[in-house]
Amino acid sequence: MIQQLANDFSRKVRNLMREPLYHSIFDTRLDPETQAVSFWATTAAGGYMPAGTGGAITGRGAHIALVDDPVKNREEAESETIRQQVWDWYTSTLYTRLAPGGGVLVIQTRWHHDDLAGRLLEDMGNDGEQWELVEYPAIAVEDETYRRKGEALHPERYPIDALERIKRTIGPRDFQALYQQKPSADEGDYFTLNMIRYYKSADLPPRETLRFYTAWDTAVATKQVNDWSVGITVGVDQNENLWVVDMVRRRMDSDQLVEEILDTWEIWRSDLTGIEEGVIKHAIGPFLQKRVSERRAHSFNEEPLKVGRADKVARARSIQGMMKQGRVFIPEDAGFTPDFTNELLQFPNGKHDDQVDALAHIGQMLSDMSPVLSAPKKKKKSWRDRLRSNTTRRSAMSHERRQL
Repeated sequence: MIQQLANDFSRKVRNLMREPLYHSIFDTRLDPETQAVSFWATTAAGGYMPAGTGGAITGRGAHIALVDDPVKNREEAESETIRQQVWDWYTSTLYTRLAPGGGVLVIQTRWHHDDLAGRLLEDMGNDGEQWELVEYPAIAVEDETYRRKGEALHPERYPIDALERIKRTIGPRDFQALYQQKPSADEGDYFTLNMIRYYKSADLPPRETLRFYTAWDTAVATKQVNDWSVGITVGVDQNENLWVVDMVRRRMDSDQLVEEILDTWEIWRSDLTGIEEGVIKHAIGPFLQKRVSERRAHSFNEEPLKVGRADKVARARSIQGMMKQGRVFIPEDAGFTPDFTNELLQFPNGKHDDQVDALAHIGQMLSDMSPVLSAPKKKKKSWRDRLRSNTTRRSAMSHERRQL
């Protein structure tokens, strides 16, 4: 079936090269002696060989390897076995056939966050092969060169109202994957899909009714070059619901981090900005204070966060509790939302947890301030306390009887 589809593509390209219009533009012609669908050649010593995913291409080299939809549907994409088979075929068969200076073009529907494209992008972030990512979401998630945030990609074919109707019909998960090219992870353990609530821009409470807080999870102090520094800003409404309004996620050195911290503060004027205590003391402290003075950010308030690298799960408990209560809201169409959702659903076993950790810092800050969020648990009385309490109660009862 897969090989048949590859042959169909080969036939279409071969037939295109026979068209007069093609001849009027390009000089290359089909080799009259080699024009089979399974392999055809050109008069310029080029050639085209179709192969299905997993198919044999041993003995053939390539200057351009084109991978088009390595999985055909969600059923295949959901199969960890098939995803691994595609990856093994790519790394051991296709990639090894590249000629010196050759390149790979991957065109695919993003069914799953761990598909071929997802693994290649993850590998790129870990100093692997570098890729140019070309993404055309059906609805723009941010301002682009030729369209504004929220506008349709091809309004003559699919206007916004049609895309919204499609989204309601197929559900947000498939819409994010198939139309926005941002697949979400499967159901999580620590954070589950039904705990994640999204909001539209029109649903966000007025800015003047919110109090803003920002927290930073950084990779600066420990020189974790492959990790991200993340700053997350939330607005807290009068009912103590959390509205995630901004996310900064970059690999930064100390100087860049300081500027990003203050840039974020100038946008939101957060009441508190939480930063890991070790980072403030050892990495950015003096320069941060210098830049606060130079930028006249005199209302900037930093909150040192006492954290340990081994207690991420425990630190996220407060946010987990709020999400279970339906009190944490994430913007539906923000550019960071798909990656953020994936991290939530993969926590604590995902490859990255910086965004979740930044949100956990927010929970830590708010718990320290709010008696509602941090209502102390009743301490279980020791046997001595219970004995003392019972003795006191009996004495009081005896005294009441004597009075009677």
